[in-house]
Amino acid sequence: MALALKRVRGQDIGTGLVLTGAGTILAWTNFSLDIKQDSTDATSSSSPFEQKVLMRRSATGSVDVFLGTEGVPPDVGDDITVLSVSVGLDEITPADIDNATVFGKYKVTGVSYKVEDGPATATISFESGFLD
Repeated sequence: MALALKRVRGQDIGTGLVLTGAGTILAWTNFSLDIKQDSTDATSSSSPFEQKVLMRRSATGSVDVFLGTEGVPPDVGDDITVLSVSVGLDEITPADIDNATVFGKYKVTGVSYKVEDGPATATISFESGFLD
């Protein structure tokens, strides 16, 4: 079923983020996921046009989380075992992002801490494609 909501604030309709295996994340503000599939040239000698084939897929992303009693930040190198975002009852992340045969394991590749005059936050960066 396609998501039919337009420009509605996540807090108004219940946006859920499930990111497990890399600490306990309960309160978050921003989530991004970038899925790519590379291409390469595959030219036939008899073709007058350029030809390409799709190569391997990859995914990178980040999430901003609140620190302190709201959750435990991960460490660089931690595995992410579940990655899912839903709005209401509709899951909006692709069903195959959790499939290790497609993307490989997700691992935390960076944690950036921010402490200001307010709640402390951290930005967690992650990538797919790890073998172990």
